[in-house]
Amino acid sequence: MSSIVQYQSAMDYLWGIVLAVVVIPSLIFSLIFALIQVRLGQTILNTILLVSLLAIYIVFFIYSKLHLDSNWNDVSEGRIKLTLIQQILKSDWSYWTAFILPWIISILIYMFRSKKITY
Repeated sequence: MSSIVQYQSAMDYLWGIVLAVVVIPSLIFSLIFALIQVRLGQTILNTILLVSLLAIYIVFFIYSKLHLDSNWNDVSEGRIKLTLIQQILKSDWSYWTAFILPWIISILIYMFRSKKITY
């Protein structure tokens, strides 16, 4: 009975830790991204669009990763090969690309907008 109480007590504190681990980096990213957007002179619509695309990608990524059906023991032993989508979802780059792409798109928009076309 005491192990159940300890488990429930640990679960009561776990949500706060998970929330902090997710919220703090997200807040830092949001603040830095907002400052860069202001410095680059981007519109609010552009910023909202980029952040919305990031949020949709993250939700899709997490949903897909949670519902990825694979027998990881068979994969590690080489009996099953992952499909291309499974390899992409398994890769660490697929997560970090979501955070890198808004920066790249924002900088590219700034570069294209700041170039003056002369004929």
